[in-house]
Amino acid sequence: MSVLTGRQIRELVFSGQTLIDPFDDCLVEPATCDLRLFHKVLASPVGETQTGKVVDLRDFPDGYKVLPGQMIAVLSLERINLPLNIVGRFGIRSSLARKGFNAFGGLQLDPGFRGRLMMNLVNVGPSPVPIFNEYRAFSVEFSKLDEEVEQGYCGPFQDQDDFPADQYNYILSAGT
Repeated sequence: MSVLTGRQIRELVFSGQTLIDPFDDCLVEPATCDLRLFHKVLASPVGETQTGKVVDLRDFPDGYKVLPGQMIAVLSLERINLPLNIVGRFGIRSSLARKGFNAFGGLQLDPGFRGRLMMNLVNVGPSPVPIFNEYRAFSVEFSKLDEEVEQGYCGPFQDQDDFPADQYNYILSAGT
């Protein structure tokens, strides 16, 4: 198993493999590809009198401010479509971690996975941190397996395009 280089990621995409959709060549790094935030975010309540909310980042041109201690659920704008001989790992970009975000989520992408990536972020820093629509938030690394797996991923997050119902409930009613 070997990690794909940026050139190999491009070659896969340009050969017709829909690995990342939409694909933006500018997001390819030396051995990873950055993914951007989808406009829909789930934001937890911040105080005892507040309720969680669904945020549309397009409504916040100056950024939606994530308060210290607040948890948000985010999705990638791009959809991933892994062939049966590619596995992936993802996390937040270091630029978000340096601003105070800690990430929680499934980091492994099994061969055959299709859909948007989802992750929970908590602002553990001392100050509000703005996030923006289509901000480069995720970094995904792909590795080529020595052979194809017999059966690809077929779990509950296959073809994920939105947050699961239990995620809405968990984030929007957190702490209440």
